[in-house]
Amino acid sequence: MIRPALRLLCAVASLALSGLATLGFDGWQLPAIAALLFAVAAIAGGRAPKTAEPERAMENFHRFRLASLLCFTTAVALLMVASLQSNHNSDFVQSAASLGAAFWLVAFGLLLFVVYFRTQVRAAE
Repeated sequence: MIRPALRLLCAVASLALSGLATLGFDGWQLPAIAALLFAVAAIAGGRAPKTAEPERAMENFHRFRLASLLCFTTAVALLMVASLQSNHNSDFVQSAASLGAAFWLVAFGLLLFVVYFRTQVRAAE
């Protein structure tokens, strides 16, 4: 079992890594943001769920899983539209590709919540 001290150590290490990454290492900004999000998720899971919470955790798990699936589907559709156009330099193609990438990032952000609520459900079982 992961103890709170280990979670806190991982969170501090992630925050330190994200601080170093934003100081000047080019190309480390996205991994730094991911490390910061994982640190927040590690701290947030520090308590065991109450006996009345498994239903709510399962409901949130299904909600975030569906939202993540819809974001991934939208992202793939937009990226396919952008890649199938003949003129790749048009404003429409650039906008569709940017919007698809944004949906892709949102879907990955939602996956953190999917994993969190699934671990809450498993811990309650």
